[in-house]
Amino acid sequence: MARIILDKIHFYAYHGCLVEESKIGSEYELSISVEFDMETVGTSDDLSKAIDYCLVTDIALNIAQERHQLLETIVYKIAKALLDRIPNISGGEVALYKMTPPINARVNKVGISHDFSR
Repeated sequence: MARIILDKIHFYAYHGCLVEESKIGSEYELSISVEFDMETVGTSDDLSKAIDYCLVTDIALNIAQERHQLLETIVYKIAKALLDRIPNISGGEVALYKMTPPINARVNKVGISHDFSR
């Protein structure tokens, strides 16, 4: 197995349970890795057998920019959509971070990570 890694995709969205979050929004960071069969791609040198990381990014950002209350919902939907739309992915990981969480503590970011497979 091999992994393609899309590390720290930044975007702005309006997720959260608080009314203020739906109005003000926040910056988010998304990282995705997807697993695939390296032998199939590596021995063929055929682009059509490779994972299209532009498509992975588009799928993820389309979901991530829809309004949701929970980061868990976003991460789950991204993982499911990747498996549904890209048949040569066998699994992977999606991690989503809120860069300015509304909590009474000094933190760099708050996030969730989800490993997924077929």
